Amino acid sequence: MSQFIEIVRGTPVGHRGIIIPLVDLPNEIQIAQEKKQELYRSYYLYDKDIIEYIDTKKTIAGFNGKIHLERILLDIDKGTNSDNYTLERLRALIERIEGDYGVPAENLHVYFSGRGYHLEMPDIFGFEPSETLDTVVRNTLIKLFPEADPVYDKTRIIRVVHTINAKSLLYKIPLTHQ
Repeated sequence: MSQFIEIVRGTPVGHRGIIIPLVDLPNEIQIAQEKKQELYRSYYLYDKDIIEYIDTKKTIAGFNGKIHLERILLDIDKGTNSDNYTLERLRALIERIEGDYGVPAENLHVYFSGRGYHLEMPDIFGFEPSETLDTVVRNTLIKLFPEADPVYDKTRIIRVVHTINAKSLLYKIPLTHQ
């Protein structure tokens, strides 16, 4: 089972290639909260092969190893839209996922990201780990969820819950379905 993630601490999001075991993420969140620092994590999980790659290349760019999907995350950014419009887009997406895919509300985790919303759900499609998983996920999710931003590339990072967004000075926080 893959068990490593990339994290990125602080702003700007330029210092890449910090690989940690997934189980160490709560400690990193605590540190980021204490420092009021941004914290991001990789969208995908990596096997231990990522450690050797980073040690050799000193970057995650170009990594072609196997990746795993822990959960599906859909990103609904505010952009130039109003807060209300963005929230209504999220609500419509949730309703569609519950209705069209039969995903119960308790399996959908919603977060305010500091400027938009993140919707996490189980991997309802059963994506298999592979070297090309990012392409499969991207093609599937863009087709099925065009209202979400396409954040599925192999080295994508996503803001971590309970950490600050330096642009808005707001935190990524969990929301209730109400």
